[in-house]
Amino acid sequence: MKHLAVKHLAVKHPAVKPPAVKHLAMKHLATTSLATTPLAVKHLAMKHLIVLLSLSPFLAAAACAEPSESRLDHAQILAVRTSPAHVAPGGKARIDILAGDDSGAVYEAAPDELVAAGAAGPLAVERTPDGLFVTAGPTPDLATLDVTLSIDGIAWRARKVLVVDAPADNPRVLAMQVDGAASSDLVAATGTKPELAALGEGRGPLTYAWYSSVGDLAGYRQPAAVLDATAASEGHILLVVRDAVGGVGWHLLPARVE
Repeated sequence: MKHLAVKHLAVKHPAVKPPAVKHLAMKHLATTSLATTPLAVKHLAMKHLIVLLSLSPFLAAAACAEPSESRLDHAQILAVRTSPAHVAPGGKARIDILAGDDSGAVYEAAPDELVAAGAAGPLAVERTPDGLFVTAGPTPDLATLDVTLSIDGIAWRARKVLVVDAPADNPRVLAMQVDGAASSDLVAATGTKPELAALGEGRGPLTYAWYSSVGDLAGYRQPAAVLDATAASEGHILLVVRDAVGGVGWHLLPARVE
């Protein structure tokens, strides 16, 4: 198995929490996610707390805050999105992965593999020219989606929970700001510390995860962050925003330090 290095998002976050932080994270999840989950699927949600926990960088930040977590300089799965975020029974949802590679590039891709299962068993998966789709079961459910994507020749795996009930949209990033002004890119002088902020739309509370390939970020798991522009470089600032019930969206901002 040495030739295959497999990464698991579910391992990265919960495994590093001290007991006290784990307790607080579970309490937070129960009060934010389950409170807004449709009644028809609430009784299933407790089985999936550890899965949902693995998808929240906000909760992971309670354990530790290392600048390397916000760097776009290594291969990683940054997010898994279903469109729509919640799908009606019998409906179809497209699965997309937001990934980064060792060069610092960030891109969207359909999973190489998708294994989907609901309470009653496996779910149908279909690959079309428009992407990879899963068909939900006939009743409200929490479906488990296990995805695999090859990044730089290595297989990375992640898990996503799809809510099968009343349809719901993913959150959106409506606008990005640099030093208080709306901006479509970032150009900063070496030695400065531009402030980053965003306006997100979705069912709150929203959580934010900032990433950068042009310098370290302070406050990178907060609604606003600060870039430490220490050296000339060119790349991107990425923001991933998640809502309280499993939806996710993102925005990529071209960035240059000169």
